[in-house]
Amino acid sequence: MVVEDDSIVRRTVLAQLKRLGYSGTAIVNGRDALSYVSDGNFDLVLMDVQMPIFSGLEATRDIRDWELKKTSKNRIPIVAMTANPNRKQCYEVGMDDFLFKPYTLAELGKLIEKWTADTLSA
Repeated sequence: MVVEDDSIVRRTVLAQLKRLGYSGTAIVNGRDALSYVSDGNFDLVLMDVQMPIFSGLEATRDIRDWELKKTSKNRIPIVAMTANPNRKQCYEVGMDDFLFKPYTLAELGKLIEKWTADTLSA
């Protein structure tokens, strides 16, 4: 899942995922991310950190709270996609990794492989 408020960035990330052989679902804001995570089956969340309406930090915190309540649900990896990282803040809300903008297609591919190797090979 790609959670990104900027339409150009959203389309770019989805195109990059396709080039790498993956599919993705685009979500426009952090508030909608929780409902999609709880309804869907996603291997990874690429989460923009700074969004209006509901930030990636708020969305991640809500997703982690929901996961704790749903003990049968596996923890989904959430990767911060950001140009201005605050690693401490991201880790505190439960993000697992970072993809710093701008990034290369190779960096995106390596990150996806790192966090989905177990789920994609099972």
